[in-house]
Amino acid sequence: METAFLAGAADYVHLQGPVVAGEILASVGASMPPVAFSSLCCTRAYQKTEGYSTFLKTYERAREWIRTSPAEEIAAKETSFFPGIAAGALTATVKRYRGLGCWEGGIEIPRDLYEQALNVFQSVGAIGWRHRYEELVG
Repeated sequence: METAFLAGAADYVHLQGPVVAGEILASVGASMPPVAFSSLCCTRAYQKTEGYSTFLKTYERAREWIRTSPAEEIAAKETSFFPGIAAGALTATVKRYRGLGCWEGGIEIPRDLYEQALNVFQSVGAIGWRHRYEELVG
């Protein structure tokens, strides 16, 4: 999408940060209530393993580091994942996501945020039915 936009094949594009072309006209994240957007999936059997426990502890530490470290430090650590993106653009992206509260709270998915995610996906026809919280979150 970004390539087509840069080639002039579109007047607008919907991207997640970092945005390096054009200007941000609207923030989807800022226009809606908090929602459990990103999630991690695994089997119930894997949840009973030591690997799962180790992963959760590591993930929780990483989230806390992202939540509390200077945006410039985070951007410097991420540069290898975004070749061609200036450190300033990455820093601005971290600050934007932090301002939206993307990394606030714990790593669990509370019921209200799960239900809000279902509202979002259902409103655009992306899901055919709503799975119960207890079926998926554990």
